[in-house]
Amino acid sequence: MNPPEVINVSKSPLEKLQTQLDKDFTWRKKELTIAKENIDSSTGEALDFNLKVATIMLYSHWEGFIKNSSRKYLNFLNKKKYTLSKLKNNFKVLHFTKNILEVEGTKKKSKYVELYEAFSKENEDIFCVNSESNHIINTYGNLKYEALEEILYSLNFETTDFQTRDNFINLKLLSVRNKIAHGEYYSYIKHASSEEKETIAKEEFFQLYNEIIHLMSIFKDMIIDAALKESYLAN
Repeated sequence: MNPPEVINVSKSPLEKLQTQLDKDFTWRKKELTIAKENIDSSTGEALDFNLKVATIMLYSHWEGFIKNSSRKYLNFLNKKKYTLSKLKNNFKVLHFTKNILEVEGTKKKSKYVELYEAFSKENEDIFCVNSESNHIINTYGNLKYEALEEILYSLNFETTDFQTRDNFINLKLLSVRNKIAHGEYYSYIKHASSEEKETIAKEEFFQLYNEIIHLMSIFKDMIIDAALKESYLAN
């Protein structure tokens, strides 16, 4: 008796994108959950230390996930092989970013003509960007709200869900992370240690942790929703 035939059902590009984003989100959340558990079970100087480590980790995964998932989305669009005329203007600008940068600061009319001719090819040019280039997706090494806003705009995403969290991103996460990462003295537990102050420090970090995880999840869902609805198309 012959063994049953193995049917190889390959995933669609959308399914592959979702799998990639889910895997990336999952391992990051696991690491952050370990950091959170370390905080929950520690006290005194160990607690203060674990809070600092967790802050560095939280920012690292925040920047890493936004950058990495944005690039995976652009790679997804690269594989679609759309002509520029079919895409929204945000993506046309990304496609021509290299051309635009080449004429930046120049006074040569020949370079302007080259740029004009590049723009004139949108009906025949196929969308393609180097997703790894910092000129395409740039966190500037400090993913504050303003940098995130630029990424959202570039990918044609709404900023509404993130606008109300700009204080968490800029002050609660980025500012504290920078002080710790740059070797400045910083303590989560102000003055002498006490159970009440430790509880407050933990609660403040847990709130930040929940907010950032939530924003990462929102960003992931925005990408999948845009890919599913093809909201990158011009019409």
